[in-house]
Amino acid sequence: MAGGDLRSLVAVCAAVTAAMWYVRFAARRLRPGLPRLAAFVPVLAVLPFLPLAFSALHPRSISGFFLAWLAEFKLLLLASGQGPLDPSLPLPAFLAIATFPVRQGDPTKKTTGTGLGPVTSAVMAALLAAIVSLYRYRERMNPYALLVLYSLHVYLALELVLACAAAAVRAVMGMDLEPQFDQPYLSAHLRDFWGRRWNLSVPAVLRPCVSRPVRELIGGGGAAAVAAGVLAAFFVSGVMHELMFYYITLRPPTGEAAAFFTLHGVLAVAEGWWAARKGWPRPPRPVATALTLALVMSTGFWLFFPPITRPGADKVAIAESEAVVAFVRDAGSWAAASVRNSPSRANILLSARAIDRSPGMAGGDLRSLVAVAATVAASMSYVRFAARRLRPGLHRLVTFVPVLAILPVLPLAFRALHLRATSGFFLGWLAEFKLLLLASGHGPLDPSLPLPAFVAIASLPVRRRQLDSKNAPRSGLGLVTSAVMAALLAAIVSLYRHKERMNKYVLLMLYSLHVYLALELVLAFTAAAARAVMRMDLEPQFDRPYLSASLREFWGRRWNLSVPALLRQCVSRPVRARVGGGVGGVLAGVLAAFFVSGIMHEAMIYYATLRPPTGEATAFFALHGACAVAEGWCAAHKGWPRPPRAVATTLTLAFILATGFWLIVPPITRTGSDMVVIAESEAIVAFVRDAGSWAAATLFHTCVSYPWGNLTMNSWALAIFAAATTCFREAVSSPNSMFSLMEVANSTGSWLTRPIWLLSHSTLSVSMPWPSSNISPASGQ
Repeated sequence: MAGGDLRSLVAVCAAVTAAMWYVRFAARRLRPGLPRLAAFVPVLAVLPFLPLAFSALHPRSISGFFLAWLAEFKLLLLASGQGPLDPSLPLPAFLAIATFPVRQGDPTKKTTGTGLGPVTSAVMAALLAAIVSLYRYRERMNPYALLVLYSLHVYLALELVLACAAAAVRAVMGMDLEPQFDQPYLSAHLRDFWGRRWNLSVPAVLRPCVSRPVRELIGGGGAAAVAAGVLAAFFVSGVMHELMFYYITLRPPTGEAAAFFTLHGVLAVAEGWWAARKGWPRPPRPVATALTLALVMSTGFWLFFPPITRPGADKVAIAESEAVVAFVRDAGSWAAASVRNSPSRANILLSARAIDRSPGMAGGDLRSLVAVAATVAASMSYVRFAARRLRPGLHRLVTFVPVLAILPVLPLAFRALHLRATSGFFLGWLAEFKLLLLASGHGPLDPSLPLPAFVAIASLPVRRRQLDSKNAPRSGLGLVTSAVMAALLAAIVSLYRHKERMNKYVLLMLYSLHVYLALELVLAFTAAAARAVMRMDLEPQFDRPYLSASLREFWGRRWNLSVPALLRQCVSRPVRARVGGGVGGVLAGVLAAFFVSGIMHEAMIYYATLRPPTGEATAFFALHGACAVAEGWCAAHKGWPRPPRAVATTLTLAFILATGFWLIVPPITRTGSDMVVIAESEAIVAFVRDAGSWAAATLFHTCVSYPWGNLTMNSWALAIFAAATTCFREAVSSPNSMFSLMEVANSTGSWLTRPIWLLSHSTLSVSMPWPSSNISPASGQ
């Protein structure tokens, strides 16, 4: 297993996701038939090549089965309007059903989950490990005994891989594994073995893709049509196994796998013909089972295994299996040792203090993001599991305490201020309050949701889209509005370079606009991602807060509306219920909500500054709560004068800005966190600008400086690609520094260019126009 296969896995997953998104998009807009099939052709052509990105045999063969066989056939069925795929499915479900042998679970039926149980899986894993350990003695084994071990290895490996897939999709997507194996060692004939007991997802796609069309083409349901359908299915299966063998061996097909399945198809047809004669003798079932298994294994030894063993692919598979077994054994030993020798609290504190708190976007934040996402997913899985088994109340709340204690700490894993503050809002505020509501049986969370939807709703300001509201306006910003806001934010960031010459209050006004635009854009991006991936909508967040005519309107109906929505359920209503109805209960609920909001803003400012709370944010919101109560008291007296709306709006915004300059901004500017925000914002704007410039440059001819002068060449040349991916500015100024060798290759004026390109154990040759006719990266240069 090469380290580069991890990068290949990420690239393949991204490519498959993009391909399936395109297929789902096309299937929604085209009717089944030839136009839909033509639209699918690019994806059908790309999928078989993706497994070749892996250097290890096991990932290459497993991904080949999932992508080049299952996915291809399911997309062909979708093109004709058949099969398990439905374009109306959410993208994650569509992707899972297209590429894995899974199906949607029926929420109305409590069916037992498919796949192996934990005990059976453990027994099979132990047997497979024992077989792998026996391979060290293969030099002294009888060849047929070794082939028997290979057969058991294939069966156990397939069972365990599919069992892992079943467990993953059941936990994450709420789906079930399609039936795969049904004790194939009990098969009494070949039709029973291949059709009802062995790798059942394959005959499930071969029947609608091959057998039925062939039977319909021949006509009728007679014996000839049935036999033709069976033979065609076995032949196609043989061709697909030739492709699977190519993924395993990387050698041209030999035709032996096709001959194996063609032979079995003929024998299956002969079995059917014999079975149709009622008076003809049949062997007892134990004898028939023994004969069937003997036939499968003997023909397999003759035709199935030689294409694998001849190029030595079996030895590669053994080496990889031994590495996996050793890894699992060492991981278990490490886990046991870590349980016996857990680190002390003092060591943990010392490690935490050693973390570099340097400002700016650190490269380590990518690793922190992965770790935080994994921790949140595990925590929410535990919460969902507990909520399914405990009724709302104190017992459920007690089980949530570990997660409620962990979530506020997770944002501190990030060094960059923007990541720390954003994740602090999502995890330390939204998720905490939603889990408290779930503990009492209220709120938007439902334990019956699939895990991805549960995690998204718990930790992001999103909601499930109602099935009966397809024509309802979508939440979030439009594309044009988002672009305008992004341009305004970029302009504000560019003005910060002159902040030393700005009036203090003008700079504070820019800070206020910066906060508003950044919040709008972050939430708009969240809405777009949730809508594309999970078919969810963003909860209402902002409703033109600059038009607010009162503090109650600003904080309750226009600014960051997911916060008051949670505070009403978590704070205001419980306080009103405790105090009692009437004006007193309403006032107490409002004051309590503003006070809790102040405390939570102290936490948000701590995430931004990493300094102890000063109490100024709490004072700000306590003041605004008292003023909002006073507003309500004045509004209750109908005869009292009220200013025009334009005047009221001006006074409201002036009051918010003035008190914000007095109490909210100082805790941030006093510690210099505003300078960190500006530095990170400038870095983000520069990155977006350079990325846009690079994208524009790739669409047109690029002028490149060679040691011999300025020449123009097409931008898709690999040399420019290698330089540009390393550094854009280096690529447009002096890319010749990226090359280790440039020499005249022939007499036609073309040059052979060898760029610095880390490409292990392979070569790549790409043709491009003059001045460079061939680029051949050297391995390891």
